[in-house]
Amino acid sequence: MSKAKKWGKRIFLSHALADREAARRIRNAFSRYTGVRVFTPEMLSAGGEWLAKLKEEIKGSDVFVILLSPKTLDSDWVKWEIGAAWALEKPFVIVCTHPEVEANLLVEVTPEYLVNLEDLDEPGIVRQILELNGAKSNAAST
Repeated sequence: MSKAKKWGKRIFLSHALADREAARRIRNAFSRYTGVRVFTPEMLSAGGEWLAKLKEEIKGSDVFVILLSPKTLDSDWVKWEIGAAWALEKPFVIVCTHPEVEANLLVEVTPEYLVNLEDLDEPGIVRQILELNGAKSNAAST
């Protein structure tokens, strides 16, 4: 049996462009694990069909991670991405740079996890997030 678990998870990481450095920390925390693919909007090519690609990446993600900072609330794109993930019932993970910002989030989101950026230095937290299952199921009674 292999020691390294292959996760096979797709994560969509939504963040304001001004938060690139913090987003890189999050991407690195998850990318240490085999089979984890972290998509961020800046990975899109300038000339491509980026809106269609954004929709495709959100729809195909297993977990939607929001980097929540004071700058997040000023980003129309982050708000759009949150709305799209919410409509698709994606599991939400909120990573806060400033915990007081959470109260100002304009969309009613109940995250599976709410962590501070520094918490992602703890491998156990990252593994718990990776164990989340794709879209939330409303069919628990079937």
